[in-house]
Amino acid sequence: MLTLNGLSPLLAWVVHNRPLNAWATLLLTGFAVGNAIFGTFLLWRLLRDEPAAARQEPGARDDTLAN
Repeated sequence: MLTLNGLSPLLAWVVHNRPLNAWATLLLTGFAVGNAIFGTFLLWRLLRDEPAAARQEPGARDDTLAN
């Protein structure tokens, strides 16, 4: 996720500072935007995931409700 989000500014810098034809500019811009979207999706998945301690085995019994 960090690599993808770090690569997007680098791609934007190349698009702004290097002389490219229209197709190369569109290709790099599309890759930069897709890269940022995919990195954000991975961040969302990371933040949405439960901590390992909160997970239980599928057949495990929950003793907190037994009282």
